[in-house]
Amino acid sequence: MKPPRPAQKVTALCTCLALLAPLSASAVAPEAAAGRIALVIGNGAYVASPLVNPARDARAVAERLRDAGFRVTLKVDAPRRELQEAIRGFGDALARDNRAVGVFYYAGHGVQLNWRNFMLPVDVRITRPSDIAAQGVDVGLLLESLGRARNPLNLVILDACRNNPFGSDFRTASHLKRDSHATDRV
Repeated sequence: MKPPRPAQKVTALCTCLALLAPLSASAVAPEAAAGRIALVIGNGAYVASPLVNPARDARAVAERLRDAGFRVTLKVDAPRRELQEAIRGFGDALARDNRAVGVFYYAGHGVQLNWRNFMLPVDVRITRPSDIAAQGVDVGLLLESLGRARNPLNLVILDACRNNPFGSDFRTASHLKRDSHATDRV
C-alpha cells in the first residue's frame, strides 16, 4: 500500500478535526462550548535533518481549528524553551477554563528513549542518546499539564517522524527505538 502524500494527510487530518468539533461541543455543558483551546506546533527547520512539511501542516491545522472556533496558539520552528513555555501555557489555559476542550498538535522529529517519548525542538544538537532527555521536550510534560487541568476532553496528535534524524554516524543505545517515518500514539 502506498503511503499518503503530505497534502492528503493534512486534508484527512483537517477533515477529522472538523468532524470532531461538534463532538467537542457536546462533551461539555452548552454554556462552556465556546471554551476551545489549541496548541499547534510545526518544527521542520532542524540543522541536522530538516523537514519540509511540519510548518505547512501546522499552519493548515491551526487554520482549520480556528474555523472550528478554537483559540489557537501556533508555534513554528520553536526552540526548546519556547516549546516548554507554550506547553505550560496551554495547560494553564485549560486549567483556568476547566470545561474547555483542548487540542494539541505536533509535527516534527520525535524519538523514544527508555519508554519515554520526546518532541525535538529545532535547536536540538544531539550527539549521544543522553542528549535526548537533556535537549528534547518530554511528552510527559504535556500529559502532566493536561492531567492537572482536569478538563473533560483533550486530543493529542503527534505527527512525529521517528526515524533516526542524526545520520548513520549517530550510534544509538539499544533502548532508543527508531521507526521508519511512523506516527506514534503516546
